Amino acid sequence: MHGCSGLTPLVEKWAKTKAKIFLDQGIGVLILDSFKTRQVDSLCDTGTNYHWGWRRSEDAYSALDYLIENKLAVSNQVSVMGRSNGGTAVVMTATLKMVRGHQNYFAAAFAVSPGCYALDREKYAIPLTIFIGDKDTVTVSELCKSLVRPTGAPVQMIEFKGVYHGYEDKTATYIFHGGHLEYNAKADKETVERTLALIKSKNYQRGLEYR
Repeated sequence: MHGCSGLTPLVEKWAKTKAKIFLDQGIGVLILDSFKTRQVDSLCDTGTNYHWGWRRSEDAYSALDYLIENKLAVSNQVSVMGRSNGGTAVVMTATLKMVRGHQNYFAAAFAVSPGCYALDREKYAIPLTIFIGDKDTVTVSELCKSLVRPTGAPVQMIEFKGVYHGYEDKTATYIFHGGHLEYNAKADKETVERTLALIKSKNYQRGLEYR
């Protein structure tokens, strides 16, 4: 799931690059565009976008239903992954109220640099793994730490030291809507490797990990 800017060429490159890695491991991928058919260009100047976050989590469940109903995937074996605003939507897919509202549900959720403001009020019903940098000035890692708790489905946050927002994009450092975005090869590689390992092992953890 893309971020607030939609499937720009940079984001599409991220999606297709990661898709190839997963496909090479025998894992099918659906790249979900929440904006094109709605004629939305960007949400990046509209604050936390939580209205859109919840709408986009419904998009994820609609995509899940489509895959299962068309026998393109097996129920309870599909994971969801998103970045930035898409990461926020992914966090929302893991909440108890979202799971209760759908016949099918995800096996796990992987959120890259999500916004976590006020989401500590939610209960979580499917395993959630959050990847975020401690230098992120767009989505603050400290807010995501409050989602890690001893009850409910396991929530784990992996915080990368010295890493900024947009660490998954191999491009020059730049400022976007006031936020510092900077590529970090180590964090990008470890995010993909950990996601693949968890999907295969289903050994989801609870707690904070610092990298």
